[in-house]
Amino acid sequence: MILIDFGHAFYPVYLSLGGGTKNYSAPELELQNQLFNEKSDIYSFGKILRFITDNLKITIYNNIIIKCIDQNEISRISTIDNLKKEFNSFNFQIKLKTKIFK
Repeated sequence: MILIDFGHAFYPVYLSLGGGTKNYSAPELELQNQLFNEKSDIYSFGKILRFITDNLKITIYNNIIIKCIDQNEISRISTIDNLKKEFNSFNFQIKLKTKIFK
């Protein structure tokens, strides 16, 4: 899955001034006026995933979402590779439970 917000893509100056969409931007960007980084992208991805799953009443991804949108940047999933590992681990657990109940 690839999600891209082209809102500021053509204006590199925003990389140093902050910005982003309210309610989807990582808290450290608003409070400390920091630069965007991979953790802030993961936070935004988690907020988007929360929006989608809440509207569809899907709860199975809640643990991953919580790790993505942790208010504390240090505790948040740190890289896209780690996020992939979370999803892969989760999918493996679901397959294992499905086999057990068959």
